[in-house]
Amino acid sequence: AEDFSLHPQTQIIALFAWLCADQKISAPHLIVTGRASVSNWRQKFKTCSPGYKLMVFDPDNGNDSAEIEFKPKSNKWNVCLVTYATFVRYSRAFMHIAWQYVILDEAHKIDDFSLSKWMFLFRLRCQHRLLLIDD
Repeated sequence: AEDFSLHPQTQIIALFAWLCADQKISAPHLIVTGRASVSNWRQKFKTCSPGYKLMVFDPDNGNDSAEIEFKPKSNKWNVCLVTYATFVRYSRAFMHIAWQYVILDEAHKIDDFSLSKWMFLFRLRCQHRLLLIDD
C-alpha cells in the first residue's frame, strides 16, 4: 500500500472492509486519534466505506456517554472514533467492550506510554492493536 501512496487511514478502512466482507467481522473497532484528525477520519469513512457506521464519541458536543454501550444486535455503529483527550477522560466507558481492533492514530505523539493515563489503552480488551506513527 505504501507503494501506491495510500494514506494509513485509507489502509485501516480497507482492512475493516476486508474483515467485514471476507471474515464476517464487522465490529466493534475503536480508533483513538488527535482532535485535528477527527474530521479527516470522518471524511475518509464517508468516501471510502460509506456503508460503515461510524460513531464519533464526543460527550462534550452532545453525544451521551451511554451511547458507547455496544449492543451487537442493535447495529448502531461498527467503529467508534474518539480523541485521546476524550478517551482519557472517559476511559472506563471503553473498558467493558471486547474490541476487535484498537487503532492508535498518531501514536508517536504519546509522550510517555508508562504514564497511568495511557495504561487504559493497554488494558482494553481487544483482539488486535495497531499503532499508526508518522516518519
